[in-house]
Amino acid sequence: MAKEAFLRQEYQIAQCCECGYLFVTPRPPLDKIIAHYAQSYRGATADFYPKAGDRRWRGFWRSLLFIPYITGKKVLDLGCGGGFMVEAFARFAREAVGVDLSENSIAYAQKRWPKYRFFAEGLAGRCTTHLL
Repeated sequence: MAKEAFLRQEYQIAQCCECGYLFVTPRPPLDKIIAHYAQSYRGATADFYPKAGDRRWRGFWRSLLFIPYITGKKVLDLGCGGGFMVEAFARFAREAVGVDLSENSIAYAQKRWPKYRFFAEGLAGRCTTHLL
């Protein structure tokens, strides 16, 4: 069960009555979602990512919780944004790869951490055949 929470631009935001999760309803068409994330998400560019220093610091500390699960393994970060968790996971994992819809975020990640692999694309049928 969900209740209306607020209106953002032309989209109604609803909230789950059980857990509080916020979501867009009705869901925008896929082409609009891709267009939003591809170029304008968070104002990221190849040379700038909002709050990059804080994100890197938080990523490092959060990654410590994953040490038992990722040490020596391959890690795939879906929705990696600017690559901060990929960079943090790579300290312990055998390999860390990032995927995000935002071309600008991936451009930042690729420039900031060139030794890791990042992909700006959707996930339909690609995860197991192209990334790992």
